[in-house]
Amino acid sequence: MNIAWSPNSDILAFQNGTLLNDIDMRNLREQGFRNVSLGVSQFAWLPDGSGFMVSSSAHLLPDGWTRAHLYTIPLTRDKSLLNHAVVFYDLPKEVSLSGTTVLAIGTSTFKWSPDRKWIAFIVHPTASWSADSNILCVLSVHDKHLIPIAEMLDRNDWFEWAPKSSELAFIQGGGRSITENKRIAVASAPQFRAVKAFTPKGFVDNAFTWNDDMSLTVSRVREGEFKRKLPLEQLPSLYNVQLQNKSVHKITTPPEGMGDFQPMWDEKSKHLFWVRSNEGSSSVWRTDKARQHQTSWIINIDRGQWPPYWSMWNKLLDIQ
Repeated sequence: MNIAWSPNSDILAFQNGTLLNDIDMRNLREQGFRNVSLGVSQFAWLPDGSGFMVSSSAHLLPDGWTRAHLYTIPLTRDKSLLNHAVVFYDLPKEVSLSGTTVLAIGTSTFKWSPDRKWIAFIVHPTASWSADSNILCVLSVHDKHLIPIAEMLDRNDWFEWAPKSSELAFIQGGGRSITENKRIAVASAPQFRAVKAFTPKGFVDNAFTWNDDMSLTVSRVREGEFKRKLPLEQLPSLYNVQLQNKSVHKITTPPEGMGDFQPMWDEKSKHLFWVRSNEGSSSVWRTDKARQHQTSWIINIDRGQWPPYWSMWNKLLDIQ
């Protein structure tokens, strides 16, 4: 699980349970995969590819919960699994925000701001509790100051930094139902307190992508009670959100019975991609930056998981 390429070399890292491994593709035949570290709950490559940031989970002892820890581990050919990890930050036992307090049992993966001054990640409690409530946090790299930002689901694809600025977009809202109380918001460095919400009342957002530092594309649908088969009014369309003036306009109008999911902006081609799907069939669509021409691109991809199949597209498709 948690498979990730190095940002600057042909080294692939992955987890097998709590064991972090890597594979150097240049020495694949001679070396195979290598064990990097034990006791890893989550990991991410350091931005310069020099190693990893990993988290360990808290454990319940007779006198209560231990702390979860963040470590950095340099990329080394040494065979030792225990001698290279350096403690980067000790999480508090609890994290609180606006009256909501969760046990800090573990974390999501880690995402650095473009200027490398901030690290965003989700702090989650025990498994059943985590299905309803987690807290998105930002940690300053230099002074190790932890800032809780918002309550949200434990979804790695639901928080992303802007391409070039320290603006963090995320889908906030507690409760496990993705059809209620899920709204896109943006918080800015250095306080990350002035959270701006961009979802109108009566709607929810379930995926988004940055187009540039000042605009987002979101997959948005009318809010409603979760049902096993999504009614037509709960099939999403794509909307463009301009952060500066908070203007919103609809980009796509899928045919009846279809929904538009998982928008992905590709900076190289200047195209917006997304999945158009119903319960039976799915295809990848794309449009240019001007949104003038919308065309199908890949026909008959896996339809995902139903229900709620629209929450799983990030596991099936990525644009690079």
